Amino acid sequence: PKFTLPLENTTVLTGSPFNMSVRVFGNPQPTIQFYRVIQGSSMKLPSDALPGLTDEVGASYSIETASQADAGEYYVIAKNTYGVETNKAFLKVVRATEPAQVSILV
Repeated sequence: PKFTLPLENTTVLTGSPFNMSVRVFGNPQPTIQFYRVIQGSSMKLPSDALPGLTDEVGASYSIETASQADAGEYYVIAKNTYGVETNKAFLKVVRATEPAQVSILV
């Protein structure tokens, strides 16, 4: 398998939706699984299959409302009978900064 659309490091605002997607080429068509690293252990994540071409498959993982707890390392494993490929990225969740208050004296 070969990633044609790999994961990318991303920064999102707290409370924002977030989606990470990958596409993988391979023959036979590879299976894809998302994982998150939490305190040194891998947690399998649910993902949605994306329609692909004959030898390409995609998958995505979504977070409806990102929080600080969602920040960290994510990775994807794509495998078929000829091999295994891994791709990883980091998600950073930041708070929206409040606009500076401006005083106008007349």
